[in-house]
Amino acid sequence: MAPTSDRQFVHRVALASVVVLVFAASAALLLRYPVVPLLAFAGVLGAIVLDALARPLQRAVRLPHGLAVGLVAFATLAAAGTFAWLYGPRVLEQAAELVERLPRSVATLSRELRGAQGNEVVAAVSESAGQVDWQSFGPVVFGSVAGIFATAVGAVGGAIAAFALAVFLALRPRLYLHGLLRLVPRERRPRVAEVLDAIGNALRWWLVGRAIAMAIVAVITFAGLALLGIPQALVLAVVAGVFTFVPYVGPVIGAVPAVLLAASASLATAGWVVALYVGVQGIENYLVTPIVEGRAVALPPALLIAAGVLLAVVFGVLGVLLSTPLTVALVVLVQALYVEDTLGDPVPLLGEDAEARPAARQAV
Repeated sequence: MAPTSDRQFVHRVALASVVVLVFAASAALLLRYPVVPLLAFAGVLGAIVLDALARPLQRAVRLPHGLAVGLVAFATLAAAGTFAWLYGPRVLEQAAELVERLPRSVATLSRELRGAQGNEVVAAVSESAGQVDWQSFGPVVFGSVAGIFATAVGAVGGAIAAFALAVFLALRPRLYLHGLLRLVPRERRPRVAEVLDAIGNALRWWLVGRAIAMAIVAVITFAGLALLGIPQALVLAVVAGVFTFVPYVGPVIGAVPAVLLAASASLATAGWVVALYVGVQGIENYLVTPIVEGRAVALPPALLIAAGVLLAVVFGVLGVLLSTPLTVALVVLVQALYVEDTLGDPVPLLGEDAEARPAARQAV
Protein backbone atom coordinates (compact mmCIF):
# COMPACT_ATOMS: atom_id res chain seq x y z
CA MET A 1 0.00 0.00 0.00
CA ALA A 2 2.90 2.37 0.70
CA PRO A 3 4.18 2.52 -2.91
CA THR A 4 0.67 3.27 -4.14
CA SER A 5 0.24 6.01 -1.55
CA ASP A 6 3.62 7.46 -2.50
CA ARG A 7 2.68 7.47 -6.16
CA GLN A 8 -0.63 9.18 -5.37
CA PHE A 9 1.18 11.77 -3.25
CA VAL A 10 3.70 12.48 -6.03
CA HIS A 11 0.89 12.69 -8.57
CA ARG A 12 -1.03 15.19 -6.47
CA VAL A 13 2.07 17.29 -5.82
CA ALA A 14 2.88 17.30 -9.54
CA LEU A 15 -0.70 18.22 -10.42
CA ALA A 16 -0.75 21.02 -7.85
CA SER A 17 2.59 22.32 -9.16
CA VAL A 18 1.26 22.38 -12.71
CA VAL A 19 -1.86 24.23 -11.60
CA VAL A 20 0.21 26.80 -9.71
CA LEU A 21 2.52 27.29 -12.70
CA VAL A 22 -0.46 27.71 -15.06
CA PHE A 23 -2.06 30.30 -12.80
CA ALA A 24 1.26 32.13 -12.36
CA ALA A 25 1.88 32.17 -16.11
CA SER A 26 -1.69 33.36 -16.72
CA ALA A 27 -1.30 36.14 -14.16
CA ALA A 28 1.99 37.25 -15.73
CA LEU A 29 0.40 37.21 -19.18
CA LEU A 30 -2.55 39.28 -17.99
CA LEU A 31 -0.25 41.83 -16.36
CA ARG A 32 1.77 42.12 -19.55
CA TYR A 33 -1.21 42.04 -21.93
CA PRO A 34 -4.34 43.09 -20.00
CA VAL A 35 -6.35 43.10 -23.23
CA VAL A 36 -6.21 39.28 -23.44
CA PRO A 37 -9.29 38.78 -21.18
CA LEU A 38 -11.25 41.11 -23.44
CA LEU A 39 -10.16 39.04 -26.43
CA ALA A 40 -11.38 35.90 -24.67
CA PHE A 41 -14.66 37.61 -23.79
CA ALA A 42 -15.06 38.65 -27.43
CA GLY A 43 -14.67 34.99 -28.35
CA VAL A 44 -17.41 34.07 -25.86
CA LEU A 45 -19.70 36.70 -27.39
CA GLY A 46 -18.97 35.32 -30.84
CA ALA A 47 -19.82 31.82 -29.64
CA ILE A 48 -23.13 33.09 -28.27
CA VAL A 49 -23.91 34.70 -31.63
CA LEU A 50 -23.05 31.53 -33.56
CA ASP A 51 -25.17 29.46 -31.17
CA ALA A 52 -28.11 31.88 -31.49
CA LEU A 53 -27.92 31.70 -35.29
CA ALA A 54 -27.50 27.91 -35.32
CA ARG A 55 -30.53 27.15 -33.14
CA PRO A 56 -33.19 28.07 -35.74
CA LEU A 57 -31.27 26.05 -38.31
CA GLN A 58 -31.22 23.06 -35.98
CA ARG A 59 -34.96 23.26 -35.41
CA ALA A 60 -35.85 23.85 -39.05
CA VAL A 61 -33.64 21.21 -40.69
CA ARG A 62 -32.96 18.95 -37.67
CA LEU A 63 -29.20 19.21 -38.05
CA PRO A 64 -26.70 18.17 -35.37
CA HIS A 65 -25.49 21.10 -33.29
CA GLY A 66 -21.90 20.94 -34.55
CA LEU A 67 -22.93 20.85 -38.20
CA ALA A 68 -25.35 23.76 -37.73
CA VAL A 69 -22.63 25.85 -36.05
CA GLY A 70 -20.18 24.97 -38.81
CA LEU A 71 -22.63 26.04 -41.52
CA VAL A 72 -23.34 29.31 -39.72
CA ALA A 73 -19.61 30.00 -39.28
CA PHE A 74 -18.98 29.27 -42.97
CA ALA A 75 -21.89 31.49 -44.00
CA THR A 76 -20.56 34.29 -41.77
CA LEU A 77 -17.10 34.05 -43.31
CA ALA A 78 -18.59 33.91 -46.80
CA ALA A 79 -20.71 37.00 -46.15
CA ALA A 80 -17.76 38.90 -44.66
CA GLY A 81 -15.55 37.87 -47.57
CA THR A 82 -18.16 38.89 -50.12
CA PHE A 83 -18.60 42.30 -48.47
CA ALA A 84 -14.83 42.78 -48.34
CA TRP A 85 -14.51 41.79 -52.00
CA LEU A 86 -17.30 44.05 -53.21
CA TYR A 87 -16.98 47.03 -50.88
CA GLY A 88 -13.62 46.62 -49.13
CA PRO A 89 -11.55 48.70 -51.57
CA ARG A 90 -14.20 51.43 -51.61
CA VAL A 91 -14.40 51.51 -47.81
CA LEU A 92 -10.61 51.67 -47.45
CA GLU A 93 -10.38 54.40 -50.05
CA GLN A 94 -13.07 56.47 -48.38
CA ALA A 95 -11.50 55.86 -44.96
CA ALA A 96 -8.16 57.19 -46.21
CA GLU A 97 -9.87 60.23 -47.71
CA LEU A 98 -11.78 60.79 -44.46
CA VAL A 99 -8.60 60.73 -42.37
CA GLU A 100 -7.00 63.20 -44.78
CA ARG A 101 -9.98 65.56 -44.90
CA LEU A 102 -10.94 65.69 -41.22
CA PRO A 103 -8.09 68.02 -40.09
CA ARG A 104 -8.94 70.40 -42.93
CA SER A 105 -12.61 70.26 -41.97
CA VAL A 106 -11.76 71.17 -38.37
CA ALA A 107 -9.63 74.09 -39.57
CA THR A 108 -12.41 75.33 -41.88
CA LEU A 109 -14.99 75.09 -39.10
CA SER A 110 -12.70 76.98 -36.73
CA ARG A 111 -12.24 79.82 -39.23
CA GLU A 112 -15.99 80.09 -39.81
CA LEU A 113 -16.74 80.15 -36.10
CA ARG A 114 -14.06 82.74 -35.40
CA GLY A 115 -15.66 84.88 -38.07
CA ALA A 116 -19.02 84.76 -36.30
CA GLN A 117 -20.00 88.16 -34.90
CA GLY A 118 -21.32 88.78 -31.40
CA ASN A 119 -20.43 85.45 -29.85
CA GLU A 120 -17.19 85.67 -27.91
CA VAL A 121 -17.63 82.24 -26.30
CA VAL A 122 -17.93 80.48 -29.66
CA ALA A 123 -15.01 82.45 -31.02
CA ALA A 124 -12.83 81.56 -28.02
CA VAL A 125 -13.71 77.87 -28.22
CA SER A 126 -13.09 77.76 -31.97
CA GLU A 127 -9.75 79.53 -31.55
CA SER A 128 -8.70 76.94 -28.97
CA ALA A 129 -9.88 74.12 -31.28
CA GLY A 130 -7.85 75.58 -34.11
CA GLN A 131 -4.68 75.33 -32.00
CA VAL A 132 -5.11 71.61 -31.32
CA ASP A 133 -3.01 69.13 -33.26
CA TRP A 134 -5.91 66.98 -34.42
CA GLN A 135 -3.58 64.54 -36.15
CA SER A 136 -2.27 63.36 -32.77
CA PHE A 137 -5.34 64.08 -30.64
CA GLY A 138 -7.34 61.06 -31.82
CA PRO A 139 -5.34 58.43 -29.91
CA VAL A 140 -5.70 60.49 -26.72
CA VAL A 141 -9.50 60.63 -27.08
CA PHE A 142 -10.11 57.06 -28.09
CA GLY A 143 -7.28 55.46 -26.16
CA SER A 144 -4.50 53.23 -27.38
CA VAL A 145 -5.21 49.60 -28.05
CA ALA A 146 -2.79 47.56 -26.03
CA GLY A 147 -0.76 44.54 -27.04
CA ILE A 148 -1.83 42.72 -30.16
CA PHE A 149 -4.42 45.40 -30.92
CA ALA A 150 -1.80 48.16 -31.19
CA THR A 151 -1.80 48.13 -35.01
CA ALA A 152 -4.29 47.48 -37.78
CA VAL A 153 -2.60 44.16 -38.51
CA GLY A 154 -2.85 43.27 -34.84
CA ALA A 155 -6.53 44.19 -34.83
CA VAL A 156 -7.17 41.87 -37.76
CA GLY A 157 -5.18 39.13 -36.04
CA GLY A 158 -7.15 39.66 -32.84
CA ALA A 159 -10.43 39.47 -34.74
CA ILE A 160 -9.36 36.20 -36.39
CA ALA A 161 -8.30 34.75 -33.04
CA ALA A 162 -11.58 35.80 -31.43
CA PHE A 163 -13.56 34.25 -34.29
CA ALA A 164 -11.58 30.99 -34.09
CA LEU A 165 -12.16 30.88 -30.33
CA ALA A 166 -15.86 31.54 -30.90
CA VAL A 167 -16.14 28.65 -33.35
CA PHE A 168 -14.44 26.17 -31.01
CA LEU A 169 -16.55 27.29 -28.05
CA ALA A 170 -19.77 27.09 -30.06
CA LEU A 171 -18.99 23.65 -31.48
CA ARG A 172 -18.71 21.97 -28.07
CA PRO A 173 -20.08 24.34 -25.43
CA ARG A 174 -20.83 21.58 -22.90
CA LEU A 175 -17.20 20.44 -22.90
CA TYR A 176 -15.94 23.85 -21.81
CA LEU A 177 -18.88 24.43 -19.46
CA HIS A 178 -18.29 21.14 -17.65
CA GLY A 179 -14.59 21.93 -17.40
CA LEU A 180 -15.39 25.28 -15.85
CA LEU A 181 -17.89 23.78 -13.40
CA ARG A 182 -15.26 21.32 -12.17
CA LEU A 183 -13.47 24.29 -10.61
CA VAL A 184 -16.53 24.90 -8.41
CA PRO A 185 -17.45 22.87 -5.29
CA ARG A 186 -19.84 20.07 -6.16
CA GLU A 187 -22.74 21.43 -4.10
CA ARG A 188 -22.55 24.80 -5.89
CA ARG A 189 -22.34 23.48 -9.44
CA PRO A 190 -26.10 23.46 -10.21
CA ARG A 191 -26.46 27.09 -9.10
CA VAL A 192 -23.34 28.21 -10.99
CA ALA A 193 -24.59 26.43 -14.11
CA GLU A 194 -27.93 28.22 -13.73
CA VAL A 195 -26.20 31.61 -13.40
CA LEU A 196 -23.97 30.98 -16.43
CA ASP A 197 -27.04 30.00 -18.43
CA ALA A 198 -28.75 33.23 -17.34
CA ILE A 199 -25.70 35.27 -18.43
CA GLY A 200 -25.69 33.52 -21.80
CA ASN A 201 -29.42 34.15 -22.25
CA ALA A 202 -29.10 37.86 -21.41
CA LEU A 203 -26.13 38.32 -23.72
CA ARG A 204 -27.89 36.40 -26.50
CA TRP A 205 -30.92 38.71 -26.44
CA TRP A 206 -28.76 41.80 -26.15
CA LEU A 207 -26.49 40.78 -29.05
CA VAL A 208 -29.40 39.98 -31.34
CA GLY A 209 -30.92 43.37 -30.57
CA ARG A 210 -27.65 45.19 -31.13
CA ALA A 211 -27.02 43.42 -34.45
CA ILE A 212 -30.42 44.44 -35.79
CA ALA A 213 -30.00 48.00 -34.53
CA MET A 214 -26.52 48.29 -36.08
CA ALA A 215 -27.75 47.15 -39.48
CA ILE A 216 -30.74 49.52 -39.45
CA VAL A 217 -28.62 52.50 -38.31
CA ALA A 218 -25.99 51.84 -40.99
CA VAL A 219 -28.56 51.60 -43.80
CA ILE A 220 -30.55 54.70 -42.77
CA THR A 221 -27.38 56.72 -42.16
CA PHE A 222 -25.95 55.82 -45.57
CA ALA A 223 -29.19 56.77 -47.32
CA GLY A 224 -29.40 60.07 -45.45
CA LEU A 225 -25.76 61.04 -46.02
CA ALA A 226 -26.01 60.12 -49.69
CA LEU A 227 -29.11 62.31 -50.10
CA LEU A 228 -27.29 65.20 -48.40
CA GLY A 229 -24.35 64.75 -50.75
CA ILE A 230 -21.81 64.05 -48.00
CA PRO A 231 -18.60 62.45 -49.32
CA GLN A 232 -17.39 59.17 -47.83
CA ALA A 233 -21.01 58.31 -46.98
CA LEU A 234 -20.34 54.56 -47.03
CA VAL A 235 -17.48 54.57 -44.53
CA LEU A 236 -19.33 57.06 -42.31
CA ALA A 237 -22.38 54.76 -42.30
CA VAL A 238 -20.17 51.79 -41.40
CA VAL A 239 -18.66 53.81 -38.54
CA ALA A 240 -22.13 54.78 -37.32
CA GLY A 241 -23.30 51.16 -37.44
CA VAL A 242 -20.24 49.83 -35.61
CA PHE A 243 -20.44 52.41 -32.82
CA THR A 244 -24.14 51.67 -32.35
CA PHE A 245 -22.82 48.55 -30.61
CA VAL A 246 -22.05 50.90 -27.69
CA PRO A 247 -25.34 52.46 -26.49
CA TYR A 248 -25.51 56.21 -25.79
CA VAL A 249 -21.76 56.95 -26.06
CA GLY A 250 -21.12 55.13 -29.35
CA PRO A 251 -23.58 57.08 -31.53
CA VAL A 252 -22.09 60.39 -30.37
CA ILE A 253 -18.56 59.25 -31.24
CA GLY A 254 -19.76 57.85 -34.57
CA ALA A 255 -21.43 61.15 -35.52
CA VAL A 256 -18.36 63.34 -34.94
CA PRO A 257 -16.52 62.57 -38.24
CA ALA A 258 -19.67 63.12 -40.33
CA VAL A 259 -20.48 66.45 -38.65
CA LEU A 260 -16.91 67.73 -39.02
CA LEU A 261 -16.80 66.69 -42.64
CA ALA A 262 -20.15 68.34 -43.37
CA ALA A 263 -19.01 71.52 -41.59
CA SER A 264 -16.24 71.95 -44.16
CA ALA A 265 -18.99 72.54 -46.74
CA SER A 266 -21.20 74.81 -44.62
CA LEU A 267 -22.68 75.14 -41.15
CA ALA A 268 -26.12 74.56 -42.64
CA THR A 269 -25.00 71.19 -44.04
CA ALA A 270 -23.53 70.31 -40.66
CA GLY A 271 -26.87 71.15 -39.08
CA TRP A 272 -28.69 68.82 -41.46
CA VAL A 273 -26.20 66.03 -40.64
CA VAL A 274 -26.74 66.57 -36.92
CA ALA A 275 -30.50 66.41 -37.49
CA LEU A 276 -30.03 63.19 -39.47
CA TYR A 277 -28.02 61.50 -36.70
CA VAL A 278 -30.43 62.67 -34.01
CA GLY A 279 -33.35 61.30 -36.03
CA VAL A 280 -31.61 57.98 -36.66
CA GLN A 281 -30.80 57.59 -32.97
CA GLY A 282 -34.37 58.48 -32.08
CA ILE A 283 -35.57 55.66 -34.33
CA GLU A 284 -33.02 53.28 -32.84
CA ASN A 285 -33.63 54.20 -29.19
CA TYR A 286 -37.43 54.51 -29.19
CA LEU A 287 -38.50 52.09 -31.94
CA VAL A 288 -35.90 49.48 -32.88
CA THR A 289 -34.34 48.72 -29.49
CA PRO A 290 -37.62 48.43 -27.52
CA ILE A 291 -38.99 46.03 -30.13
CA VAL A 292 -35.96 43.74 -30.55
CA GLU A 293 -34.62 43.87 -26.98
CA GLY A 294 -37.61 44.85 -24.88
CA ARG A 295 -37.27 45.83 -21.26
CA ALA A 296 -35.68 42.49 -20.33
CA VAL A 297 -32.13 43.66 -21.09
CA ALA A 298 -32.59 47.39 -20.46
CA LEU A 299 -29.89 48.98 -18.30
CA PRO A 300 -29.66 52.48 -16.77
CA PRO A 301 -27.88 54.89 -19.16
CA ALA A 302 -25.63 56.26 -16.38
CA LEU A 303 -24.36 52.75 -15.63
CA LEU A 304 -23.52 52.07 -19.29
CA ILE A 305 -21.81 55.43 -19.75
CA ALA A 306 -19.72 55.01 -16.60
CA ALA A 307 -18.68 51.50 -17.65
CA GLY A 308 -17.78 52.74 -21.14
CA VAL A 309 -15.63 55.58 -19.80
CA LEU A 310 -13.85 53.33 -17.30
CA LEU A 311 -13.01 50.63 -19.84
CA ALA A 312 -12.03 53.23 -22.44
CA VAL A 313 -9.42 54.63 -20.04
CA VAL A 314 -8.05 51.18 -19.24
CA PHE A 315 -8.33 49.32 -22.55
CA GLY A 316 -8.99 51.93 -25.25
CA VAL A 317 -11.29 51.23 -28.20
CA LEU A 318 -11.73 47.53 -27.43
CA GLY A 319 -12.83 48.38 -23.90
CA VAL A 320 -15.42 50.80 -25.26
CA LEU A 321 -16.83 48.22 -27.67
CA LEU A 322 -17.13 45.49 -25.03
CA SER A 323 -18.19 47.69 -22.11
CA THR A 324 -21.93 47.06 -22.44
CA PRO A 325 -21.86 43.23 -22.78
CA LEU A 326 -19.41 43.11 -19.87
CA THR A 327 -21.83 45.24 -17.86
CA VAL A 328 -24.72 42.94 -18.80
CA ALA A 329 -22.78 39.89 -17.56
CA LEU A 330 -21.73 41.67 -14.35
CA VAL A 331 -25.29 42.80 -13.59
CA VAL A 332 -26.58 39.22 -13.95
CA LEU A 333 -23.84 38.02 -11.59
CA VAL A 334 -24.77 40.65 -9.01
CA GLN A 335 -28.48 39.92 -9.35
CA ALA A 336 -28.05 36.16 -8.99
CA LEU A 337 -25.17 35.74 -6.54
CA TYR A 338 -25.69 38.77 -4.31
CA VAL A 339 -29.30 39.98 -4.52
CA GLU A 340 -30.86 36.50 -4.70
CA ASP A 341 -28.37 34.19 -2.96
CA THR A 342 -27.00 36.56 -0.30
CA LEU A 343 -29.92 38.92 0.35
CA GLY A 344 -32.61 36.36 -0.42
CA ASP A 345 -34.58 38.75 -2.62
CA PRO A 346 -35.64 37.05 -5.91
CA VAL A 347 -35.53 39.37 -8.91
CA PRO A 348 -36.07 38.83 -12.65
CA LEU A 349 -32.62 38.50 -14.17
CA LEU A 350 -31.69 40.41 -17.30
CA GLY A 351 -33.10 38.67 -20.34
CA GLU A 352 -35.47 36.58 -18.21
CA ASP A 353 -39.24 36.61 -18.27
CA ALA A 354 -40.43 37.23 -14.72
CA GLU A 355 -43.49 35.00 -15.25
CA ALA A 356 -41.30 32.14 -16.44
CA ARG A 357 -39.03 32.10 -13.39
CA PRO A 358 -38.74 28.83 -11.50
CA ALA A 359 -41.08 28.67 -8.54
CA ALA A 360 -38.16 28.14 -6.19
CA ARG A 361 -36.74 31.54 -7.10
CA GLN A 362 -40.04 33.37 -6.77
CA ALA A 363 -40.33 32.60 -3.08
CA VAL A 364 -38.89 35.23 -0.77
